[in-house]
Amino acid sequence: MNLLVGVAILAVVAVAFLGWLVPLVVSLVQLRRRTGGVVLTVIGAIWGFAAIGVAGPGAVAYRQVSRSVRVEDFDPASYHGATGTVLVTYAGQSELIVRDKKLDKRLRLHARDGIAQAPVGKFEVESWEALAMDSHGITWTASCYPGGGRAAEMAVAAGGSPRFEVGPPFTASVDVRPQASGRAAFDLKVAGLGGYSYSIHSSRARPPGFEALDRSGRVVWHGDFEYG
Repeated sequence: MNLLVGVAILAVVAVAFLGWLVPLVVSLVQLRRRTGGVVLTVIGAIWGFAAIGVAGPGAVAYRQVSRSVRVEDFDPASYHGATGTVLVTYAGQSELIVRDKKLDKRLRLHARDGIAQAPVGKFEVESWEALAMDSHGITWTASCYPGGGRAAEMAVAAGGSPRFEVGPPFTASVDVRPQASGRAAFDLKVAGLGGYSYSIHSSRARPPGFEALDRSGRVVWHGDFEYG
């Protein structure tokens, strides 16, 4: 079913952007035979200019969007320019997604033992992610998205070593918001270094739970938080 829908969409797009060739070719044949074709020529020309007018800006927009979304893995061994070292406070293995503010492209930096190599430039840290295994063999993922602001920016100079504070220790808290009809909404908040909001999850572990107590200490409600 999805294949048929995709084929149908491609067919519609092809007709919209290439269909103008049909009346144009027919009109040229008719003009050559002197059997008319002026109207079809006008229709084909108008259709063609409209298609080109839409396709041109569309192609430019697609290129800009794809460039902003694409992430390149930075490989210090194959890079020929000057580099620096980013010191990540989390001493394990982690990844940083940074945006080069001058070149407007995104890079993935791999940190090992809290050290990541980076090209010289000014960057905005978009995300950080780390994996760690607990004593039960369960792998956990911790991540954050610093976003904009000076706290998420860093400048890497040749031979320099800027420090990026991120990761544990983590502090969990529950945000309770009163709702209508005596109800309440619970939201699990996890904070860590840098003052960022973190997400911690594992596909194999049970989600963290909560208990609601009345004034006498009796459990009146319990449940699990959901990831996402």
